Amino acid sequence: MPVRRELGLLVIRVVRALLGASSLPRELGVSAEVLAKALAKLRLHIAFYRLRLNTPPWVHEVKKALEPLVLETGMKWLELGLVVSRASEALKRHGVEHVFFKTFNYSGSVGVDADLLIRPEDYVKALKALTSYGFKLVDDPRKRYATGLALPGNPVVLDLHTDLAVLGARYVNPDILLRNRVLMLWGGLKVYVARSQADVVVRAVNAVVKEGAITLHDIYETVCAFRSRPKGLAELAERYGVGEFLRAVLDVAFTVSKCVQVGSEARKLRHNGVSRAIAGHVIKKLREGVLTPYIPLNLQVLALLNATNKHERPVEVVLRATRSLKYSRNTQHLARKVLLRALTP
Repeated sequence: MPVRRELGLLVIRVVRALLGASSLPRELGVSAEVLAKALAKLRLHIAFYRLRLNTPPWVHEVKKALEPLVLETGMKWLELGLVVSRASEALKRHGVEHVFFKTFNYSGSVGVDADLLIRPEDYVKALKALTSYGFKLVDDPRKRYATGLALPGNPVVLDLHTDLAVLGARYVNPDILLRNRVLMLWGGLKVYVARSQADVVVRAVNAVVKEGAITLHDIYETVCAFRSRPKGLAELAERYGVGEFLRAVLDVAFTVSKCVQVGSEARKLRHNGVSRAIAGHVIKKLREGVLTPYIPLNLQVLALLNATNKHERPVEVVLRATRSLKYSRNTQHLARKVLLRALTP
């Protein structure tokens, strides 16, 4: 356990250095391969590889250990690019309003899926458009709030959302994204993506309510977003009733990064008892060297109820979540979360 704690504290210090909050340690204390593996698991390996400094000397060793993972990530970007470009072209051609969110990262990493939001009334039209462009369903099409599709041979799943929901229960109004989208030039193609402010807010709520963990990758993405000086972030979160969740994430991000802008924005938002407890727990675990500080299940459930209660009654939330477990991808996701919590100290 002490070895794990020391590695955790080392990695956290490296992440703080990536955010400009501290210097890199002079001595590594572990092998370059061990640190490279830890950074890759946190999806921060590309951010480290982009460091222009090669001092201390161990930085070059870690970059060398990261080279195969960097090449692998490059291939994943090509796979993601094909999914995004194909889906974007299909929906534009069929007149479907849409926006990608939580898909493009400051860290340069690639997730397992591309998140795409449409309006509920466009669901059938969107499915027809996407399948006509080669996408195949990997999910039950009756699960309209989030349905998975994929291109044959491409590991990146296109998650088609008609709502922002956990097990079918809405946790934030999807208009936060659909009313805050911009065209981004990406790979020679114009793609609709969420504005930085909206993406930060949705990432924060997703981390607390759905994923049940505020990760170092979440913190990195949040702090990097502030470098573009997004305006009206706190106001946007409050307008959509999720200010307390953003406050929890910003408190954690400020503790790690000491970014003045993050701290200033956090003070514009109000805590409730649950969000304050969540932020305190995550900060405590990070100080202990825990790299993935899961939110206690009781606090996550309370946060979920706080979020969903703004849209429907608690009994309806429970019934909707229970019914959603008939879908295999939901049960697989839930089982994975339970297993990860069981294996994480």
